[in-house]
Amino acid sequence: MSTSKTKKDEDFKELRNNVYTLFYYSNKPYFLNELVLQFKGYKKTIIEKIITDLENKGLITIKLNNKTKIFHLNQSNLKYEKSEEEYKAEYETKLVELKELKSLNSTLNSKVTSFKNMLTNEEMEEKIKYFKEFLLENKNIKEGVNEEIFNKTVNNLKKINQIELKRKRIFNEIVNGVSEGMNMKKKEFLDKV
Repeated sequence: MSTSKTKKDEDFKELRNNVYTLFYYSNKPYFLNELVLQFKGYKKTIIEKIITDLENKGLITIKLNNKTKIFHLNQSNLKYEKSEEEYKAEYETKLVELKELKSLNSTLNSKVTSFKNMLTNEEMEEKIKYFKEFLLENKNIKEGVNEEIFNKTVNNLKKINQIELKRKRIFNEIVNGVSEGMNMKKKEFLDKV
């Protein structure tokens, strides 16, 4: 008889642990009928006894909604990895990071838009080659070239060289910004692209 009593006690403790585990991991309120349906095969009186035992131990609390009892986990027993203040501080940090990334994104988008309106690097190189060849060909020809045309050509060549340098600088800024945003080195990022 003592073995059957210990067996019943073990079954009761196991069921009590299962009921508490359900409350702990779901962290939602239950009605008695829900618990009876959840633990099929056990009588309503046993479930009530377990609920009373858990309430006496302070693990769950009971609230009345009209005449219906609602059982829920005692929130003071929940354990969190961090305090609420730590979660709030982390949240604020993430908001600041998000704002910075959005700002960087808009800056990069504006630079990309400006690049779309400019000549490509290949086109620029072709223009530079063309003007260099033009200057070399016309260097020996003294007649037919007046000073005004020569100055315009030299000025155009200087402008093209300045634009090329500006583009290279902007390209390097964009690559640096994107590689920093992706936590990669510049060379590693360029190899991937």
